[in-house]
Amino acid sequence: MIRWIWILFVVGPMSAPAGSFPLRVGPRAGLEVTEADGVWTMKVTGPNPHFWLSSIPAAATPGSHPILGFEYFSTEPVPKLFVRVPLAVGATHLQAGALPIAEAWKPFAIDLRLAKQPFASGPGKDLAMILGLSPGARLHIRNLQLRAATPEEARAEAEREVIREARAREATEWLASLRRPYPGRIRSVRVREATIEVEAEVSGRVRIDGVVEPGGGLIPRFAGKRDRADGCFEIVDASGLPLTPPAYAEAWEGQRNLPGLKARGIKGLGGIPLNLTEKSEIFELGIEHATVNIVVNSLLQPEAAPGWEAWEFEGRVLHLHTAYLRSLDHTVRTLSRKGVIVSAILLVGNHRDAAGKPDRPMVHPEALAEGVYSMPDLVSAGGTDLYRAVIHLLAERYTRENGEFGRISNWILHNEVDQAGTWTNMGEQPLARYLRTYLRSCRLVHQTTRRFDPHARVFISLTHHWTTPGDGLQTYRVRDVLELFAEAARFEGDFAWGVAYHPYPQPMTRPEVWTNPERTDFEAPHITPRNIEVLPAYLAQERFLHRGRPRAILLSEQGINAVSLEPGDQRNQAAGLVYTMERVRRLPGIEAFHYHAYRDAPEAEGGLLLGLSNPQSGHKLAWEVYAAIGTEREREACAFAWPIIGISGPGDAALQLRPVKPRP
Repeated sequence: MIRWIWILFVVGPMSAPAGSFPLRVGPRAGLEVTEADGVWTMKVTGPNPHFWLSSIPAAATPGSHPILGFEYFSTEPVPKLFVRVPLAVGATHLQAGALPIAEAWKPFAIDLRLAKQPFASGPGKDLAMILGLSPGARLHIRNLQLRAATPEEARAEAEREVIREARAREATEWLASLRRPYPGRIRSVRVREATIEVEAEVSGRVRIDGVVEPGGGLIPRFAGKRDRADGCFEIVDASGLPLTPPAYAEAWEGQRNLPGLKARGIKGLGGIPLNLTEKSEIFELGIEHATVNIVVNSLLQPEAAPGWEAWEFEGRVLHLHTAYLRSLDHTVRTLSRKGVIVSAILLVGNHRDAAGKPDRPMVHPEALAEGVYSMPDLVSAGGTDLYRAVIHLLAERYTRENGEFGRISNWILHNEVDQAGTWTNMGEQPLARYLRTYLRSCRLVHQTTRRFDPHARVFISLTHHWTTPGDGLQTYRVRDVLELFAEAARFEGDFAWGVAYHPYPQPMTRPEVWTNPERTDFEAPHITPRNIEVLPAYLAQERFLHRGRPRAILLSEQGINAVSLEPGDQRNQAAGLVYTMERVRRLPGIEAFHYHAYRDAPEAEGGLLLGLSNPQSGHKLAWEVYAAIGTEREREACAFAWPIIGISGPGDAALQLRPVKPRP
């Protein structure tokens, strides 16, 4: 898991303490490296610049030598520094933060105990450092060493352990509250124009968001100007002891007259450009689904600023980013008018200032700077109310009956929550504590969007790492996430949540998805296009059903890599796309397949060329194939793929869905 990275600066040069192990720079990529008088000078020459260090000595252990230290000199900041830490099996990556500008030698220290497992030492157990620098940048490093912790670093680790233990206790207590018996349950919560009606199996007082109401089961909807329709309800006795589990509204008076939307096919696209026009070439692909990213804390903030207009919510004046909102309006409206079903991916940008502190609202206070996105702040009253406000804004605006701004039908939260350290950061957390906050976010969006749209649905975002956590820190097993999320949702009263899955090939670099491991049981390490049938089969189990029906499934992000733009590599990418679409569209439980992405963006995606087009070379073969799928041109356009895959054609048994076994 990603943990706190402590960077210690001291005055004067740093000398190696007794018992430290000096390290040397070894093989490197994307770098020109020279050494003089113990100083390593590095010039970035290519993408993903990194270098290896000499093997960790066998005598070094995480207990005796946990600190990787060095001094550096740089006239420009290093935005991100990663350290690859060798483990007994494999390796993990620590995201060590940023290196500020240093116009004199400054020390930098990384506590390797922050890795989720102890590092391994001995021959072949090498550290590597990955520099987030662009070509042409220079960095100078000296005094590379593995050393003992200073007293200050030892105290910091002890403080982190106290925090970890407190969070673990809180998680255990919440799980116990889920599973303990109650005298009764709340049967229903109905939201009317001015009141909320709570019906329960037991007698007592209604407590909503911690406030006990004096009357019976009919309570005012508004407390001042605050709308309590999205509140959490309990029945409590005279002493305040809960007699029921928590519950939420399930019926709303005054919902808009909106039809449920259903597409003829599953073909969709992610990475939709903003300010889309109806003449955009993406419509040549014949898409019927699209995902649109919305960074909510780039849309709404408390403070006035140039380009932000005043907007009132529950008596409080907030401020909208006018240009961003108009761009979003234009995109959603254009897609809707073209008959495309729109799914919004709601993100909280983990924006930080130079000191590493959040400089935008809605960032969870326990989120670490390493995450690209954050869990929303549902801890502070101000953060919670701001998040409520932006969800209300989006729900009301994009569900209007006249379609003034277009319609958003599906709401995906947030991004790849099993890869929390990178994509929905909340700091180091036990799974239960993390999911408690995530469930609250999902509930809030469900409660808000259903007030307007009777067909609105919330989807949880998951990767293809089914029973094996992904590499990196603060990652969870997808199956564990699903099981605990479903249990907690049932405890509070189930709702219509679905699954937004990302079944990339494993590994993502290889386009030959048909060669992925074929395991089709509930213990499969990954779910990829080759065993995609495992996902709907797992969700078809009774404990996951909602009102007797399986969960809705969107394949909201997946793509096939082209190793290069050479014709052979483009054919392999396109063949992987043909194979994937052939398998996926045979499953009736899959509503949409959002291909990622419209264009290649290797600089943002670790060098992967997933796009259907390339900014320099234009449309790739995969573009032509994807456009043809589902049309009369499909048979001819896809014929090239079968010899590459090694099968006879779309009727080959290798493409057929297989029975899924609960256990191997």
